[in-house]
Amino acid sequence: TTCPYTEAEKHEFKLDFPRLIMRANAIRRREKGVPLREKMLADPDRLGKLGSLTSGLANWANNFGPNRALMQALMGIHRDKQLPRFEGETFESWARRENGGSEETPGGKHPVVLFATCFVNYNKTEVGRAAHRVLTHNDCKIACPELNCCGMPALDGGDVEFAKKQARQNVERLLPWVENGYKIAVVNPTCSLMIRQEYAELLTDEAYPSLGQAARKVAAATRDLSEFLNELRKEGAFDEEFRSTPGDRVAYHAPCHLRMQAVGFRGRDLMRRIPGVKPKLVAECCGHDGTWAMKKEYFELSLKNGEKAFEGMKRAEAEVWSTDCPLAAIQFEQACGKQPLHPVEVLDRAYREDGFPTK
Repeated sequence: TTCPYTEAEKHEFKLDFPRLIMRANAIRRREKGVPLREKMLADPDRLGKLGSLTSGLANWANNFGPNRALMQALMGIHRDKQLPRFEGETFESWARRENGGSEETPGGKHPVVLFATCFVNYNKTEVGRAAHRVLTHNDCKIACPELNCCGMPALDGGDVEFAKKQARQNVERLLPWVENGYKIAVVNPTCSLMIRQEYAELLTDEAYPSLGQAARKVAAATRDLSEFLNELRKEGAFDEEFRSTPGDRVAYHAPCHLRMQAVGFRGRDLMRRIPGVKPKLVAECCGHDGTWAMKKEYFELSLKNGEKAFEGMKRAEAEVWSTDCPLAAIQFEQACGKQPLHPVEVLDRAYREDGFPTK
């Protein structure tokens, strides 16, 4: 997951190939403009707000053959790509109601901002709810401020200015929480990678004198969700009184963007704390790669790219599949017909007596 010629790898070339490609793409977009499809995919918040307001219609349209053929012809979204469902109530709305109308829970010893991510907010709210319940169960003081997309889709599409705008807004909203001692727990590894590694590159001291240091502070406080929970475990503050178990047949997929952060596989490690659980690790790319798998020219290639991951999960012969990446979960469901749970969903169920069949 790391290019061998980079400065991080101590190579004499100091050739950061990923950033070189990103720069080439940015120059291309600056000279020729950002295509309509890339503009659309670059702003998941706009799509999410519209989809949530009209969730019934949007979900029907995403499964209606003639409409999918039209989407492929006009927008370049492959007609066979499984698209995420839109939820009628966003996670942010649910959390605000759960918190009694406030941005944060009234009690808790361990202050943390739950960065649910745009995908969880609009498309997979149950993962956010499970995270909220698990953090509450472990005596956390949870803040759920209004945040926007991390900016990765915009950066991936070459729209660097829009990515900078999204990064700037998130840093400005997160900084006061960080300065008050809050950590930031991010549900999706892609988004935690973006905040940790890209924000300081986008919001440089030269271009943004007041934001460069702020971006570095926010990055330093950012954790993957399972990483944050594992830190609580190291402090002796993680509750391991589980009431049901999925047993030893659990397959765990380690996403590329989590491996890139080199923080270990903490979702797997936490599931191991559940009695009887021995997760089978699969560390192969699923091929989704953000919005890449949605595009008509790459959809079939994305499935081919993910074959090793698909076969690895199948070979585990597990009742429960798990991955930290909600987009990877869609890719597995499309290719294998089985939808993985996020590790925090497994923990959430294991805290309940009726969560899994085995007590």
